[in-house]
Amino acid sequence: MKPILGILALLTLFSWSIQAQSFLTNGLVAYYPLQGNANDSSGNGNNGTIYGGVTLTTNRFGNANSAYSFNGTNGYIDIGQPVGSSPSQFSESVWVKYNQLYATTVGPQVDPIISQRQQDGSSWAELGIQIYSATNGVATLTADATDFYGPCSGVTQIQPNTWVFICGVFSNNVYQIYVNGNLENTSTAPIFLQSTDHMYLMYQASWDDFFQGSLSDVRIYDRALSSKEVAEIYQYQSIPIQIPQNPTNTSVLEGQSATLSVLASSSLPISYQWYSSAPNYSSFAGAYAQAISGFVYGAVVTNGGAGYGVAPSVSFLGGGGSGAAGFATVSNGVVTGITVTNAGANYTSAPEVVFGPANGFISGATNTTLTLSNVNAGDVGDYYVVVSSSQGGISSSLAKLDILFPPSITNQPQDAEVEAYGSALFSVSASGTTPISFQWTFNGTNIPNATSDTLSITNITPANLGAYAVIVTNDYGSVTSSNANLYMYPYLETPFSGAITYWGQTNILSVGAWGSGNLGYQWYLNGNAIDGATGSTLALPAIQFTNAGLYSVVVSSSLGSVTNTPEQVVVNPANTALQLCANVVIQGTVGYTYIIESTMNLGDTNSWVVETNLTLTQPMEFWDDTSVDVHSNAQKYYRVLPAQ
Repeated sequence: MKPILGILALLTLFSWSIQAQSFLTNGLVAYYPLQGNANDSSGNGNNGTIYGGVTLTTNRFGNANSAYSFNGTNGYIDIGQPVGSSPSQFSESVWVKYNQLYATTVGPQVDPIISQRQQDGSSWAELGIQIYSATNGVATLTADATDFYGPCSGVTQIQPNTWVFICGVFSNNVYQIYVNGNLENTSTAPIFLQSTDHMYLMYQASWDDFFQGSLSDVRIYDRALSSKEVAEIYQYQSIPIQIPQNPTNTSVLEGQSATLSVLASSSLPISYQWYSSAPNYSSFAGAYAQAISGFVYGAVVTNGGAGYGVAPSVSFLGGGGSGAAGFATVSNGVVTGITVTNAGANYTSAPEVVFGPANGFISGATNTTLTLSNVNAGDVGDYYVVVSSSQGGISSSLAKLDILFPPSITNQPQDAEVEAYGSALFSVSASGTTPISFQWTFNGTNIPNATSDTLSITNITPANLGAYAVIVTNDYGSVTSSNANLYMYPYLETPFSGAITYWGQTNILSVGAWGSGNLGYQWYLNGNAIDGATGSTLALPAIQFTNAGLYSVVVSSSLGSVTNTPEQVVVNPANTALQLCANVVIQGTVGYTYIIESTMNLGDTNSWVVETNLTLTQPMEFWDDTSVDVHSNAQKYYRVLPAQ
């Protein structure tokens, strides 16, 4: 029989654990363990703000720094509006220990635990959680749920310096107050507050009242807990499970494994269940309803979602009718089906199916450690573990998992095309765990002081043309960008400016140009392309008079072209000079024949006569006119012409 009893015990523990998941998370909109901060551990982001004299203290199990002590003078916590401004139902539970209350003979002295103010500031309500003293001068203490117009006092006397569990439940203007899991009283008085402002822990501003004592494990639900669930929460949170070592924040590189661990102890056998607020472990399920003749007869799950430790609530919205209801079934964290329990009536179209949120349940994560393999951005979030025994359990504090990312380039630097002596700006965008550093390179060599995410280059010449890249680095790696090339449009750095030459001489015309890639050239004479003249120089050997004219050149590349303005090439017969005597100096081309003519009258163009034909045997020759009488006063003029 022992094996059978062992199996039954395990089944009982498993069943209780599933139930615990339900009442712990179903409808939970805010949970404040108050273990070092006022953060909301439900994953809903309703974090509180601490004011005044609030200090860490031990909780009901003697765990250090696991509750907050309030000085009764100015210490309180603002928790915002976790259930909205006009809730129709909600539940609040706290563990509280008072040090002392104000005894009075004129009326009850209120010491607020949870209070809520009307938006116009005119009224306050305790909404189920306060303690007050009686009027006989003795601190006769009860729990209370009231808006000052509908008291719902408890009957159990609460002793000082003793931890007590109090739960207030409100639904459709009905108050219920519980102490240590037992229903104390019920009130059907209408609620006075219609639209509420922020909620506060240990503070009631209208009377400037503050609570003196300790508080821990504040839970707020957007639904009315049942009596059974209140008792289960009390039982669950009463278990003296010690967690001397909570999971700690962890950071790992993307793609590596992360391990979270907890250390817990108890006199009873304990089990573990991990939860997460990370996207990978919590996503909404999806479904559509089926309606006919005004009734909802079924619903089909289209997306099972993830992270459902318990079956989520199911609502049917729209469609023109009302009354449809149902429940979901879950397996391994996934919604597998919907059972319609009430078909409703008067639906003109199929209503929308709305699921409650997942609670972050991680299927199979039931050990003291949680190992996540190949972590990525979807794993970033808060993790915690519920440690349970057959009598209840306790939640650990949150541990945040962050991923350390090596650098990656999200926007590569781009090529740039510029004019000569212009400017260019390269930029890069990178992501990764900060801090991130940058180092720009030019043709593979680091550029001094180029260490930002942008690189500016000015007064650009061909020396700046080439490949630019940037090395992006953080503590976890480095990555080099693709090359960004700097290109220059064609530019005439040394334009062709014309020439004066002599008949028969060899001349070379040239142009100096800058630009990226292979530059092309085309020379022109008097606007006509010269065949084969496609270099930066144009050779004119034994130049003739027919070679004289306007020369231009077009320099081009794949980026565009630039044209040298036409410039004159002048061809003279020779360079001549006259001496004081009748002597002519001719500088010309060897082998070329020149005609030397003379005249005595420059005014008569027909008076020129040929003196001689002279073929040069050297680049420069002298010719003397021996017919001239040096003693004569007559003037004689000479000119040199080509003999052609």
